[in-house]
Amino acid sequence: MSTPKLTVAICGGGVAGLAAAISIAHFSPAKDIKVDIYEAKEALAEIGAGIGVWPRPWAVLKAFGLQD
Repeated sequence: MSTPKLTVAICGGGVAGLAAAISIAHFSPAKDIKVDIYEAKEALAEIGAGIGVWPRPWAVLKAFGLQD
């Protein structure tokens, strides 16, 4: 892999932060953007909390392959 032209820092590993990271890394035209995620917790984990997602954001998450 070549040296990235741009590095993006995302603060927060929640639904929005991870979706942003996936979209930047996956849909970057030349795949030359490095994404760093900064999270206060030691590790990412499911906590069992339920969230509601409107149809349009749900379609985006499904397009990323995250429906499961």
